[in-house]
Amino acid sequence: MSRMNRWWIAALASAALAAGSGEWTSLAPRDEIKPQFLRDASGALVIEQDAREGLHGYWRREFPVIGGKRYEFNARRKVLHVNSPRRSAFVTIEWHGENNKKVMDDRPLVENYLKTFPAWTFAEYPEQGAVDERGWTQFRASYQAPVAASKAVVDLHFLWAPGGRAEWRDVTLRETA
Repeated sequence: MSRMNRWWIAALASAALAAGSGEWTSLAPRDEIKPQFLRDASGALVIEQDAREGLHGYWRREFPVIGGKRYEFNARRKVLHVNSPRRSAFVTIEWHGENNKKVMDDRPLVENYLKTFPAWTFAEYPEQGAVDERGWTQFRASYQAPVAASKAVVDLHFLWAPGGRAEWRDVTLRETA
């Protein structure tokens, strides 16, 4: 087995263990484009990019869910030295089943028209609110989990912002009425 293959296996195993523990894990699509990850003194999840173009990283956490129930997502984000915050610092939520794979989307698409459309779930993109006086942007959304879902995989992305910084805090996914 090559050294690169061993590295990928170790990296994936480490990510899987951390993700399964309910803790945040720092990830990047490839090691050469990985930005710096840290937690500041207040507990915020931070991603910092140096001057190189094309860096991309994200914090990931798996939240247990019960299929068919509704969930509310909340998070706050603050960015520094970012030209396009909406493009560079965003959230995705994916619904996965027991096999850790995406599940079929059985939720109604359009009320009173299409009942279901057999397809795999797509990533959810919680909407960004306005920036407050302290520079924080609120993300808030409510979703119904597909019936086969047993976890929601939340990724806090930061990409394409050389010299930029993104901070994430107060990230929650809770069952709601």
